[in-house]
Amino acid sequence: MGSMSILRAPVLVAVALAGALLVPASTSAQPARETTAGRTHVIADCVHRTVKPRKVIATCGDANVYAVVKRYGSWRAEEAWGSGRLHLNDCDPSCAEGTFHSYRATFRFHRVVDTRHGPLFTRLGATWLQGGEQQNAQYSLPRRRL
Repeated sequence: MGSMSILRAPVLVAVALAGALLVPASTSAQPARETTAGRTHVIADCVHRTVKPRKVIATCGDANVYAVVKRYGSWRAEEAWGSGRLHLNDCDPSCAEGTFHSYRATFRFHRVVDTRHGPLFTRLGATWLQGGEQQNAQYSLPRRRL
Protein backbone atom coordinates (compact mmCIF):
# COMPACT_ATOMS: atom_id res chain seq x y z
CA MET A 1 0.00 0.00 0.00
CA GLY A 2 2.86 2.38 0.80
CA SER A 3 4.43 1.85 -2.64
CA MET A 4 1.13 2.69 -4.39
CA SER A 5 0.97 6.14 -2.76
CA ILE A 6 4.64 6.75 -3.70
CA LEU A 7 3.81 5.97 -7.37
CA ARG A 8 0.58 7.98 -7.28
CA ALA A 9 2.28 11.25 -6.20
CA PRO A 10 4.47 11.64 -9.34
CA VAL A 11 1.48 10.80 -11.54
CA LEU A 12 -0.64 13.49 -9.84
CA VAL A 13 2.17 16.04 -10.21
CA ALA A 14 2.56 15.15 -13.90
CA VAL A 15 -1.20 15.49 -14.50
CA ALA A 16 -1.28 18.85 -12.69
CA LEU A 17 1.67 20.15 -14.74
CA ALA A 18 0.14 18.96 -18.00
CA GLY A 19 -3.12 20.70 -17.12
CA ALA A 20 -1.29 23.93 -16.35
CA LEU A 21 0.48 23.79 -19.71
CA LEU A 22 -2.81 23.34 -21.57
CA VAL A 23 -4.50 26.39 -20.00
CA PRO A 24 -3.79 29.43 -22.20
CA ALA A 25 -2.24 32.44 -20.53
CA SER A 26 -5.03 34.67 -21.91
CA THR A 27 -7.55 33.27 -19.43
CA SER A 28 -6.15 35.51 -16.72
CA ALA A 29 -8.36 38.37 -15.56
CA GLN A 30 -8.23 41.27 -18.00
CA PRO A 31 -10.08 44.57 -18.18
CA ALA A 32 -13.41 44.40 -19.99
CA ARG A 33 -12.11 46.53 -22.86
CA GLU A 34 -9.56 43.83 -23.76
CA THR A 35 -12.40 41.51 -24.70
CA THR A 36 -13.49 44.02 -27.36
CA ALA A 37 -10.06 44.27 -28.99
CA GLY A 38 -10.43 45.28 -32.61
CA ARG A 39 -13.92 46.65 -32.04
CA THR A 40 -13.15 50.19 -30.99
CA HIS A 41 -14.88 52.41 -33.51
CA VAL A 42 -14.29 55.90 -34.86
CA ILE A 43 -16.78 58.35 -36.35
CA ALA A 44 -14.83 58.91 -39.55
CA ASP A 45 -17.27 60.82 -41.74
CA CYS A 46 -18.86 62.86 -38.93
CA VAL A 47 -21.91 60.55 -39.01
CA HIS A 48 -21.19 56.80 -39.10
CA ARG A 49 -19.30 54.60 -36.63
CA THR A 50 -16.78 52.32 -38.29
CA VAL A 51 -13.63 50.25 -37.75
CA LYS A 52 -10.49 50.86 -39.84
CA PRO A 53 -11.90 53.63 -42.05
CA ARG A 54 -10.09 54.61 -45.25
CA LYS A 55 -11.04 58.29 -44.97
CA VAL A 56 -11.33 60.27 -41.75
CA ILE A 57 -12.60 63.84 -41.72
CA ALA A 58 -10.63 65.51 -38.94
CA THR A 59 -12.53 68.83 -39.03
CA CYS A 60 -16.24 68.12 -39.35
CA GLY A 61 -17.25 71.77 -39.44
CA ASP A 62 -15.60 72.47 -42.79
CA ALA A 63 -13.73 69.29 -43.85
CA ASN A 64 -10.57 71.33 -44.42
CA VAL A 65 -8.44 68.55 -42.91
CA TYR A 66 -8.86 64.88 -43.70
CA ALA A 67 -6.79 61.73 -43.64
CA VAL A 68 -6.75 58.89 -46.14
CA VAL A 69 -5.39 55.83 -44.37
CA LYS A 70 -3.86 53.43 -46.87
CA ARG A 71 -2.50 50.88 -44.39
CA TYR A 72 -3.13 50.02 -40.76
CA GLY A 73 -0.23 48.68 -38.72
CA SER A 74 -2.53 47.89 -35.80
CA TRP A 75 -6.07 48.38 -34.57
CA ARG A 76 -6.35 47.65 -30.88
CA ALA A 77 -8.84 48.47 -28.19
CA GLU A 78 -6.89 51.47 -26.83
CA GLU A 79 -4.91 52.66 -29.84
CA ALA A 80 -4.61 52.26 -33.60
CA TRP A 81 -1.80 53.16 -36.00
CA GLY A 82 -1.83 53.71 -39.73
CA SER A 83 -0.16 55.51 -42.61
CA GLY A 84 -1.36 57.29 -45.69
CA ARG A 85 -1.93 60.88 -46.79
CA LEU A 86 -3.00 63.93 -44.84
CA HIS A 87 -4.90 66.55 -46.86
CA LEU A 88 -4.81 70.14 -45.60
CA ASN A 89 -6.58 73.18 -47.02
CA ASP A 90 -4.32 76.24 -46.96
CA CYS A 91 -7.41 78.50 -46.79
CA ASP A 92 -5.72 81.07 -49.04
CA PRO A 93 -7.31 83.52 -49.72
CA SER A 94 -10.19 81.87 -47.85
CA CYS A 95 -11.07 78.30 -46.93
CA ALA A 96 -13.76 78.27 -49.62
CA GLU A 97 -11.16 79.22 -52.26
CA GLY A 98 -8.16 77.47 -50.72
CA THR A 99 -6.02 74.72 -52.17
CA PHE A 100 -5.64 71.27 -50.65
CA HIS A 101 -2.08 70.04 -50.12
CA SER A 102 -1.35 66.37 -49.58
CA TYR A 103 1.42 64.98 -47.34
CA ARG A 104 2.60 61.47 -46.54
CA ALA A 105 1.72 60.95 -42.88
CA THR A 106 1.37 58.53 -40.02
CA PHE A 107 -1.78 58.47 -37.93
CA ARG A 108 -2.60 57.48 -34.38
CA PHE A 109 -6.16 56.99 -33.15
CA HIS A 110 -6.41 57.22 -29.37
CA ARG A 111 -8.25 58.65 -26.34
CA VAL A 112 -10.99 56.04 -26.10
CA VAL A 113 -14.32 56.83 -24.45
CA ASP A 114 -17.00 54.33 -23.59
CA THR A 115 -20.35 55.03 -25.23
CA ARG A 116 -23.64 53.16 -25.13
CA HIS A 117 -22.63 51.67 -28.51
CA GLY A 118 -19.18 50.59 -27.31
CA PRO A 119 -15.70 52.12 -27.18
CA LEU A 120 -14.90 55.00 -29.50
CA PHE A 121 -11.65 56.72 -30.50
CA THR A 122 -11.96 60.49 -29.99
CA ARG A 123 -8.51 61.74 -31.09
CA LEU A 124 -6.56 61.54 -34.32
CA GLY A 125 -2.86 62.35 -34.14
CA ALA A 126 -1.02 63.07 -37.39
CA THR A 127 2.69 63.41 -38.12
CA TRP A 128 4.01 64.58 -41.49
CA LEU A 129 6.85 66.48 -43.18
CA GLN A 130 6.08 69.91 -44.56
CA GLY A 131 8.86 72.00 -46.06
CA GLY A 132 11.44 69.64 -44.58
CA GLU A 133 10.11 70.15 -41.04
CA GLN A 134 8.24 67.53 -39.02
CA GLN A 135 4.72 68.63 -38.13
CA ASN A 136 2.45 67.13 -35.50
CA ALA A 137 -1.22 67.79 -34.89
CA GLN A 138 -4.00 66.38 -32.73
CA TYR A 139 -7.59 66.52 -33.93
CA SER A 140 -10.67 65.93 -31.80
CA LEU A 141 -13.03 63.47 -33.43
CA PRO A 142 -16.77 63.37 -32.80
CA ARG A 143 -18.10 61.44 -29.81
CA ARG A 144 -21.53 61.18 -31.39
CA ARG A 145 -23.00 61.59 -34.81
CA LEU A 146 -23.32 65.20 -35.92
